[in-house]
Amino acid sequence: MRFRAVALLMVLLVLGVARGAAQSPWDEYERHTLREIVHAQEAAMPPGSNISLLGEPVASRVTATYTGMLRPLAGEHRDLLEQWVRAFDKAPALLELFATEMLVREGTTEYWLPVQTTLVPSLRQELKPGDTVELLASCVGGDLHDGAWDWVLIVDEFAAR
Repeated sequence: MRFRAVALLMVLLVLGVARGAAQSPWDEYERHTLREIVHAQEAAMPPGSNISLLGEPVASRVTATYTGMLRPLAGEHRDLLEQWVRAFDKAPALLELFATEMLVREGTTEYWLPVQTTLVPSLRQELKPGDTVELLASCVGGDLHDGAWDWVLIVDEFAAR
């Protein structure tokens, strides 16, 4: 647990979210649904846009259903995260920190979210498929594929509910 807290603090500092050592990292995240985040980002996109990289990630507390499915971060999500790291001069180590994606469900909608590699053993140990999980996630951007936006939210921490 202590290692997870240190890893979360490192990500918060890199993302520029942490403001004070006395506050809990959970206090820095506003409660939203994944659907609200996605709709708000899409509504803010000017016509003709096909990519969005957020200099100040939208940090949110979200509740979802853990499916137990994990996969290596690859393809379009990895490409977008690489572009975000380069565009905002973030530490390249962030790409290694988010090398895995987890599948969560909110209602009937499924989302693949990059998750800190340091959290994967705890996810497997503390959660089982179908469990409700609270996530600290930051939307770093999205891109348009075949007429639909695909948003990347990186998971900084979790708690079983």
